[in-house]
Amino acid sequence: MAAALPTRALAAGASGLRSVLTDLLPALAIGLGQVAIMVAVLLCGLDMKPVYPVAMAAFIYLTTVAFLALQQMFIIVFGTAAGRVVSLVLLMLQLSSSGGTYPVETTPGFFQALHPFMPATYEVSGLRELMTGGIDSRLWISVAFLAALAIASVAVSAFCAGRQRVFSSKWLHPELEM
Repeated sequence: MAAALPTRALAAGASGLRSVLTDLLPALAIGLGQVAIMVAVLLCGLDMKPVYPVAMAAFIYLTTVAFLALQQMFIIVFGTAAGRVVSLVLLMLQLSSSGGTYPVETTPGFFQALHPFMPATYEVSGLRELMTGGIDSRLWISVAFLAALAIASVAVSAFCAGRQRVFSSKWLHPELEM
């Protein structure tokens, strides 16, 4: 996402939700293409044989939607530079606490405490079940968590976008950057 919130839509008086979706929908379309390519490579190129390949692709896309909406929310709430830093910090924390690389029980206590709150924890859990079979409540908890994360992120973004419709002199006359 180049700009998380199109100023033209805000200046035209569009609602916060419409302004957010103006930028989010093209990113989601690109994400769908990326998921299709990735799943094709996994299934055809790497000869992976998941038990539920279509559900796995849909779950990966749900993850894409959730993470794009979350990143957009960070950028809208904190500003472009700070929002990207927050996204990067979240990514680093998730790599160590999601249990995707190493079992979470082997990580320091700090990462074990973060484990239940990290979105990647639910992504890893859901993908494990869809790839190996044995669907139980963990998959549905993962789906619910990621869907709720996406909805909450869009809602917060829309609320903040609606509040940004009031233009300041700094917005109208930005500082020159070299």
